[in-house]
Amino acid sequence: MEIIVVKQTDELLSKQDSDGVRRFLFQSIDGCNDQDKKAWRSFWRAIGKAGAGEFFIFSIKRQRSGKFHRLTMAVMQAVFKAQERFDNFSIFRSFLKLGAGFVDYIPDAETGELRAIPKSQSFADCSEEEVRQFFDDVLKFVRTQSAQSILWPHLYPQVAEQGIESILAQFESPIT
Repeated sequence: MEIIVVKQTDELLSKQDSDGVRRFLFQSIDGCNDQDKKAWRSFWRAIGKAGAGEFFIFSIKRQRSGKFHRLTMAVMQAVFKAQERFDNFSIFRSFLKLGAGFVDYIPDAETGELRAIPKSQSFADCSEEEVRQFFDDVLKFVRTQSAQSILWPHLYPQVAEQGIESILAQFESPIT
């Protein structure tokens, strides 16, 4: 995840405010080793010397939550077990990724048309922010009539909708 920030003013902080910011940035949080500490201080020094209107880009990759990963997989497994269309969990998961828009687009080798390729959810490739957005998008997708008609082709739409809500209700309140 990237965040773009802009320095808003050239006005200096009071000594009290400056001391508070310094305590937070270098005592409450800090680099993990000497190299990270040096880079962290250098980064904030550059921001301090910047003029109003200068931009900075933060690239954030939070450590993934094992608990949230397990919730995501449990929800997908529950929907997989209840659905009637897919025999293979890996294919089912690709279906969810496509429906949730969790894809990269690459040109088809023969036609050149763009094709959606499901992204990886691996801990190395996917940040906590990305996987949480993916989860929210999967929940939205499985609640659509188009997804439900694929997962339960023989059910009336109202019954399929009640079914997915019943499945999702099995899980704690993080599912919205």
